[in-house]
Amino acid sequence: MRQIPDNKFGRFKQFLGSKLGLLRQSFEKKFGLAVWMFFYKFSWATVGVYALAILLAAAGLMFKLNEIRREKEGIAHTDLSAYPAYVRRGFDRDGITVPPDAGEAGWTRFPDNARGWRIAESGLPDLPARSLFSFSSRAPEEFTILIPFEINAAALEYIQRDYTPFPGIYLPNLGDNWEIYINGELVASEMHVRDGEILSHRVWRNIFFPFAKSLARPGQNFLALRVVGDPALNSTGMYYKAPLYINEYPLIEQRRVVFMDLLLSGIFWFMGMYFLKLFSMNVKYNKHMVYHGIFSVLMGCYSVLHSPLPQSILPDSNIILRLEYFAWFLMPPFAGAFIETLQGRAVWRPTVLYVFFCAALAFSTCFSTTSPAEAAVTVWALSLLVYGAYLAFYVLARSFKYELYEMGRRKLTLKAFLFALPTTRVGHITVSAALVALCGLFDFFDTVFFYGEIELTRYSLLVFTFSTASMLVDHMHEAAEKVLTVNSKLKKRREILERLVEERSRELERQAQIAEMSLKVKTVFLANTSHEIRTPMNAIIGMVETLLRKKLPREARENVLTVKRAWLHLLSIINDILDFSKIEAEGSEPAGSLELVTSEYFLAPFINDVVGIMRMRVTDAGIMLLVNVNAAMPRKLAGDEPRIRQALLNLLRGVIENTREGYIALTVDCSPLSGGGAQLKFDIFDSGGKLLEGRPDSPDEQDFARARKLFRLMGGDTKVFEQDVGNMYSVTIPQKVRDTAPAASVNAGGLGGVMLYDTRGTYADSVACALDNLNVFYARAEQEESFETELLKRRYAFIFVEDRLLERAWEIARKLAPQAKVVRLAGLGQTVWPSEFTEPRPEIITMDMPVYSILIADVLNGKDSLFDEPEVPAPRDSFAASGAEFLVVDDISTNLRVAANMLAMYDAHVDCCDSGRRAIEMSREKKYDIIFMDYMMPEMDGMEAMKAIRSLCGGAAVPIVALTADAQPDTKEKFLKNGFNDYLTKPIEPQRLSEIVARWTPAEKLGMQRG
Repeated sequence: MRQIPDNKFGRFKQFLGSKLGLLRQSFEKKFGLAVWMFFYKFSWATVGVYALAILLAAAGLMFKLNEIRREKEGIAHTDLSAYPAYVRRGFDRDGITVPPDAGEAGWTRFPDNARGWRIAESGLPDLPARSLFSFSSRAPEEFTILIPFEINAAALEYIQRDYTPFPGIYLPNLGDNWEIYINGELVASEMHVRDGEILSHRVWRNIFFPFAKSLARPGQNFLALRVVGDPALNSTGMYYKAPLYINEYPLIEQRRVVFMDLLLSGIFWFMGMYFLKLFSMNVKYNKHMVYHGIFSVLMGCYSVLHSPLPQSILPDSNIILRLEYFAWFLMPPFAGAFIETLQGRAVWRPTVLYVFFCAALAFSTCFSTTSPAEAAVTVWALSLLVYGAYLAFYVLARSFKYELYEMGRRKLTLKAFLFALPTTRVGHITVSAALVALCGLFDFFDTVFFYGEIELTRYSLLVFTFSTASMLVDHMHEAAEKVLTVNSKLKKRREILERLVEERSRELERQAQIAEMSLKVKTVFLANTSHEIRTPMNAIIGMVETLLRKKLPREARENVLTVKRAWLHLLSIINDILDFSKIEAEGSEPAGSLELVTSEYFLAPFINDVVGIMRMRVTDAGIMLLVNVNAAMPRKLAGDEPRIRQALLNLLRGVIENTREGYIALTVDCSPLSGGGAQLKFDIFDSGGKLLEGRPDSPDEQDFARARKLFRLMGGDTKVFEQDVGNMYSVTIPQKVRDTAPAASVNAGGLGGVMLYDTRGTYADSVACALDNLNVFYARAEQEESFETELLKRRYAFIFVEDRLLERAWEIARKLAPQAKVVRLAGLGQTVWPSEFTEPRPEIITMDMPVYSILIADVLNGKDSLFDEPEVPAPRDSFAASGAEFLVVDDISTNLRVAANMLAMYDAHVDCCDSGRRAIEMSREKKYDIIFMDYMMPEMDGMEAMKAIRSLCGGAAVPIVALTADAQPDTKEKFLKNGFNDYLTKPIEPQRLSEIVARWTPAEKLGMQRG
């Protein structure tokens, strides 16, 4: 428990201490937190920047005050502003050395309380009046200002000593054109007038120059100023009354040193360019920096232009003043834009308008005389009061409220305001702006009453610029800390992602290994499957080719050709499996998986094979198939004919499976290309069904995708068109032309025309179109009466009759046209003859629908069979290899028989063996010209046998051709790399066999034609 003192003094002391404690607590409560927050919110570096700015401003102020003090030092100092001044119109050199009396010779004395000795405020009679906003110019007039002054004896004695420097005179400002006289002698001149017009303006500040010692005399002296200018302007005459004095010229010349001006300008320019550079690095988030940078650059320009330095570079004051006005006018709006964007907001509309307003005023001064420039300054000064009030009471108040709201304070109380001053950006701006306003107010009173030219405003602007710059730097540090924090979090997340990616990569690598193993298994499976399937197929096609090369009855030949077409269809399916197992369903390029082989082929057999295969599919689907072939297409082309057939069959298969009713029409055409090539075109139209495109899960779409990939591989293109009824698929493939003769033509000699008797509209139109394409005369009949009438009118060579009308048509034809050949147009799948024919009649030619120009041309030309191959043989079939020795090695006897039969066509001697070991023994006993070696055999495979034969004496020169059922894309590379000279896939194609025999048989054993 605290004890109470016994005496009164002790009790008073205790009472006073308690009250002071409460006062201290209240101060700490109200202001201590703000002071603490000042040092907490901003770093010591920021406080140092503030201190540096204040020290620089204080140094500038002390430099200025020292300059004023030095002006009054020295024995020779004479204050001319303490003497009266007189003014009159005109100039008389003889009258400037006589003491003037007011009222005599037109002299008028300036008022003693005048701020300066301006002509406009001199009191001369009949001076032109001028309002504040006058933008009109007046003709210049000439005036004389005379200042009688005295130099005391001590100053005069000091000036006239030999060792003392020359005296000098200093004037604060003078304009517009002027001359200066001391005791009637001209000591300085800036007069540029001709014929009463001012050629170059000279409104100068800080005028100082020396004069001869002899001009100073005891007693009264006279300083005369000859002035030419507009009497209504403030710049005509002296704007300031002081400082105006005579002193030693070295002391006066020190005013030429503009160290502080250059220092201030350098600081402003550095900060301005620094923040403009920061703005250029991140335009989106640093908009406030560009406004701060522009403000600083303008302030630096103003500091230089306000000093005496520019007068030595640009003596014309019109140029200097316009540049100064330009910087002066634009500083406030850019400072306002900086304050508005500091909170992350855009520049508000009043500031945008004020920027344009000040820019217009600044540009108006650049293209005007002095009078409109002063009017622009007046307008700008008044507008600045309005804009300053807007910034103070609207922008800063709202920004305060916004920042206090972010700090959790809902009301703008005095405590909150004092708390926010040192802790918020707006608070710092408010303090700095208040300092600038106070200094500006001080400079105003100094100009009006004290004439000190201290110019505190420039130094306060330095503090403002430093404080805002340090605030921006702190803001950047905060942003950098946030970025570092975010980067740290991102780094941790990146590490986590890298671990996940690494784990995922290992998993993908494992999956890739599994996929690679699966691919190897798949490759082996495909090779085995191909071998197992192609081996019996080789026997089938070998026997078929052997039979086709013999003379067979018509019916037997047609049956053999049917087997060949079925084999071709089965081969296309196998090729699909082998080829497209190497291609992804979507997105992969097939160029790396499939190999194109260009060879010559006849167009007619190619089309017949495709139509024959598709005829069977269409028959099963129960829809119609129409074919239209341009007979004028080239007879022989060059390209990858198996791939074209395979892709076209894939596309037709997809269309057929997608069409449930109606018909499918195939149109084949060809157009010339530059360079002797041709564009082979297939148009497929289906009368119903959905588009094959856009349904990846559909088997029909997969057929379409496979076909499109193959067509693109061959340099072709596939387009799809959805029509009102049905869909159109158009395919174009570039090919080379080997024979320009037409694919189908009719020998018109003795042909009497064709009679078409068919009631099936679509089929009949198709046949008629083919006849038109062949340029064959024909007549159509759909009724029996019209059929008989046409036969009576004209002699026809052929009568095409619908299958179900054959009985009656045959009877009529025997009576009316016995010379005509009857052609039966059998429908799809129609293999049974009409009931009235107990057996097929050989005199009636049968054509299975669809009928097209190539088939019709064969019939009209009297070809024995519609299924015959082209009469012109392949180029390799026209040679013999008499005397050649061939060895065929295969473990399957059927394959040996097929190969021997096919090689026998070349008149060569063929030996066969069923194992690799037996082949080695036979190679020792006889020298063979070509050895055909099966690749997959038991005990010793073809690779081992080939190497053993190569090791024999002379065996390296024997061409060894691999026989394989592996038809995958890399087969050729694999066999050639392992030492085989060539390879031949099963089933053996006669064309490919002829190429190999012609390539590897010695030249001396080739060339003899077969009988």
